Amino acid sequence: MNQEDLLTPRQFFLITFFFIMGSAILFIPSIMAATAKNDAWLATILGVILGLVLNWFYYKMYLHFQGKNLVEIFDDTFGKWIGKFCTINLIIFLIYLNSMIIRGIGDFLSTQFLKETPMEVSILLLICIVIYGYRQGITNIGRSIEVFLPTMVILYLLGVVLVTPKSDFTKLLPLLENGVKPLLNGAFSIFNFPFTEMVILLMIIPFVSDQKNLKKPLLLGTLLGGAGLFFPVFFGITVFGPDLLANQVYATYTLAKKLEIPHVFERIEVILAIIWLLSIYYKVQICYFVLIRCVKYLFSLEDESKILLPVGWTLFGSSMELADTNVYFFTFNAAIWPFYAMTFGLALPILIFFVSSFKAKITKKRGMKQNDKN
Repeated sequence: MNQEDLLTPRQFFLITFFFIMGSAILFIPSIMAATAKNDAWLATILGVILGLVLNWFYYKMYLHFQGKNLVEIFDDTFGKWIGKFCTINLIIFLIYLNSMIIRGIGDFLSTQFLKETPMEVSILLLICIVIYGYRQGITNIGRSIEVFLPTMVILYLLGVVLVTPKSDFTKLLPLLENGVKPLLNGAFSIFNFPFTEMVILLMIIPFVSDQKNLKKPLLLGTLLGGAGLFFPVFFGITVFGPDLLANQVYATYTLAKKLEIPHVFERIEVILAIIWLLSIYYKVQICYFVLIRCVKYLFSLEDESKILLPVGWTLFGSSMELADTNVYFFTFNAAIWPFYAMTFGLALPILIFFVSSFKAKITKKRGMKQNDKN
């Protein structure tokens, strides 16, 4: 791996941050309001804490396997054949994940901005940009995030400042009106989307140039990404109330429509939409990068350039056929996808931990017996 193909810890921090924000910034407020009602902001805090714990676990797992990426961890833990089976399933998972995000962008653009443009055109254009981005390398992806970051932070903070006067903080009360169950359901929702999806960053971590400085950018990126999701949930409730917020498809975008400084700043939602589109694009780019790397590893390819277009066409077709209607698409996201994501983001890492610990104990016992014989 050349130095030119590596990420700095700062770039890895930004990738972690934008991966969390990604498509979640558009959909999380309505999902949280539907599950936790006016306690959604508390559930978000709890979900972010759980996400931090999960990423700390990923970090420890990465250290345990001494710098191996996720698919190499599969082979090391389960052996060649079961490991390849896990890699195939990870590829299927990544195709679903990429397709969902791409379809989400297509729906958003076709319903809010490019109403006369077929969704297929928007999706095809996005895939072409993602393929081009992959060809430029992971380092240039990280550099491009650094370029856009200041503008995106300023626009985000501007939105927070402008929405505060429109907030009614009494809508946050009463706390825990329906008990603890809605709070836990809400925390479960945000924990699964997007935090369990972050398991795929185990394919990105080996590209960080300073392997001794991984914990801080990973956990700090998780914390700030979670904070970026918290404010749309918090202000969504204080502006709309939990019931109205739960019925908004693109809750954060609808919230942004409320923002303006008369005769100075109007239609700010269009400007803020740039934040969401860029953060979603970077999440797609990261997922596509990991997908290509998994396919390359599975088939032991020397040059992955020949599979870029076929994988891109696969994502185009799967994103178009993922759902017949937006209602089905959002229902799938809220009710089915979290459990599917949890199998890769939580169940499989825990299984890897127990299997690797069991193998380590057996190896240790064999070593002790061998020493006794000697």
